[in-house]
Amino acid sequence: MTWEITRSLECKPGDVSTARHLLEDPPGSLSADRMDDARLIVTELVANAIQHGIAQREVDLVVRWDGRTLRLEVRSAGVFHPRVSTGSRGWGLVLIDALADRWGVDSGDATTVWAELEDPAPGAAAGG
Repeated sequence: MTWEITRSLECKPGDVSTARHLLEDPPGSLSADRMDDARLIVTELVANAIQHGIAQREVDLVVRWDGRTLRLEVRSAGVFHPRVSTGSRGWGLVLIDALADRWGVDSGDATTVWAELEDPAPGAAAGG
């Protein structure tokens, strides 16, 4: 089973919670523990996009399950080059780096920060 959820968020504080709740009960995807990781990652991705994107512009969220990998993408207007550091800017990307199997940034006129998660063992997916 494959599926995709796409949402445009309005850059309001409650949008971080909205994004996290989109992952509350997805059909056939990762194990419960990995979905907890996914919810933390999407929270950080959306919060970073709202904080670092162009103010008053929408943030687009895409969550895609291909039967093996959950991909989280957050796109915001403007150029943003996130770096993993533990300075005064926070721990969000350190958390993403630790929890995601892969993550990266596609930047141009807009910036898409993405992360991918898989279960560690084949067949571990819930309902899949």
